[in-house]
Amino acid sequence: MDPITHTILTTTITANELARHAEQPDSGPTGEEAARLGLCHLLEVDLPNPESEEGLIPTQQHSRRVEYRPGRTSELVIAAQVRELVKTTKHGPEDSNIPPIDALRLFNLGDFDETPGRLLVQALDGVRPRLLELFCRFREYCSLNELASLHTPFPLETLIITNAAELDGTHEDAQFAHVTTLRLHYCVGLRFTRLPSLLKPKRLFLEENDVMDTLCRLAENTRMLEGLEELFLSNSNGSDLGCFKFDRFIASIRKMSHLRVLQLSHHMYSRWMKGYTFNALLDVLPQTIEYLRIWVAAETITDSDPWVEKVRDKTWLPNLREFALAQDMPSDYGGMPMAAGAVLEQVDGLDQTGERTATVDSVSREVIKAMMDYRPEVNILCA
Repeated sequence: MDPITHTILTTTITANELARHAEQPDSGPTGEEAARLGLCHLLEVDLPNPESEEGLIPTQQHSRRVEYRPGRTSELVIAAQVRELVKTTKHGPEDSNIPPIDALRLFNLGDFDETPGRLLVQALDGVRPRLLELFCRFREYCSLNELASLHTPFPLETLIITNAAELDGTHEDAQFAHVTTLRLHYCVGLRFTRLPSLLKPKRLFLEENDVMDTLCRLAENTRMLEGLEELFLSNSNGSDLGCFKFDRFIASIRKMSHLRVLQLSHHMYSRWMKGYTFNALLDVLPQTIEYLRIWVAAETITDSDPWVEKVRDKTWLPNLREFALAQDMPSDYGGMPMAAGAVLEQVDGLDQTGERTATVDSVSREVIKAMMDYRPEVNILCA
C-alpha cells in the first residue's frame, strides 16, 4: 500500500529566496497527519545549516549544538518573511486566497543555540498550528525549548520529530499539553535529555530505526506509555535492539494498560533475536486491545500452539475486533517507512502492484484459522 498522500497549500521560506506558495502533495508523516486532521496550509521554514554558515562553530567536539555569533542576517531575513506571511494570513483582505497556517515544518531549529531559534519563534507568535514537524539533520540534537518563549502557545495536536538522535524539552512547558499524536520518524539511537511532563500522547508512532530501543527508553525514562491508546511500530530495515534486549521490549508492553491498537510491522531476522520470538507477546498484551496487527519476518513466530490456546480462551483479549498476522515482511519495504495501513493489504494477500503474494506461512495460517473458528466476531485481515 502506498503511503497516504495529502495535497496541501505549502509555503516555503528560506534565507535565499522569497516565500513560495504551491499546492503540492505530501506523502510523509506530515502528509498523513494533515490528511487525518483536514489541514489546509503548511508553512515550511528552512533555517540555514549551521555547519555551513560563517560565524557558527561547534561548542564542543562531540556536541551537535552550535554557538551563535552576531552579525549574520539570514535569520533576520527569514524572520521578516515569516512575520509578513503571518500578518497576511491573520489580517489580510477578506478575498485573500491564502488560508491561515495550521501546520508547521521547521528545518534545523534544534541545531542552534538560543538566538536564531528565538527570532523565528517570535515571528511565529500568534500562529495557531495544529501540527508541528521538527526536521533535523540526520542524527542531530533537537530542542523543544525555543517554543517555550511563545506568548500564545501553539494549539498542537500532532508533534513529529524527524532524524533526531537527542530530544530535549523543558519539564515546565505546557506547550504540548494537548498533543494527542507523537511520531518519532527515522530517529537513530534517540535519547531523551528532558521531555515536557505534560506530553502524554494517546497515539504513538515509532518509525524505522531503533523502534524497540526507543520504546524501552520511553518506558525507562518517562510515564508516557501508561496512558497510551494506540501504538504503531514500523521498521523495515531490521536496525534495532542495539542497546536493549528483547525481553526489555516485551516488558515495556506491560506498561500500556489502556492500549486499544497495537500494530507491529518489523523486519528483524530470527537470528538477531538471540533465542527470543514474538510468541513472548502473548502473555503481555493488554486486555484492552481491540485491534491487533502483526507483520514480521519469517520464523519470528515459531509455534502456533500457544496462540491457538489463547484464541480459544475467550477471556484473552475479550474486546478484540480486528486481527492480522503474517510472517512475510520483506526488508526495506518500498525503501520508505510503511504507511499505517501498509500491513493491511500485505496480510490480505496483495502486494503493492495488486498482485497476489506468497501463501501465508503455516504458523500464521493455523492461528488465523483458530481465530475464524473460535472468534467469528473478529474481523480477520487475511485471505
